[in-house]
Amino acid sequence: QADVIDPSTGLGWSVVVVGIARPVTDPGLLARYEALLPRWVAEPGGRLIRIASELVTGHRFATDTSVDAVHS
Repeated sequence: QADVIDPSTGLGWSVVVVGIARPVTDPGLLARYEALLPRWVAEPGGRLIRIASELVTGHRFATDTSVDAVHS
């Protein structure tokens, strides 16, 4: 699950991905993904996980009640 709310606008989203998660171990794929994806933490290391998605759901929402929530 991933969520975010923009503090300046009050708009946000929530996305859920369901599927099988496996670590990426192929050196070529690791290099490719690491070049494309920004790090979330400054420290090197960690694992890269790939999800074979079976279901993706999400919705956009607003914390301001004067703005209608949009669901997809």
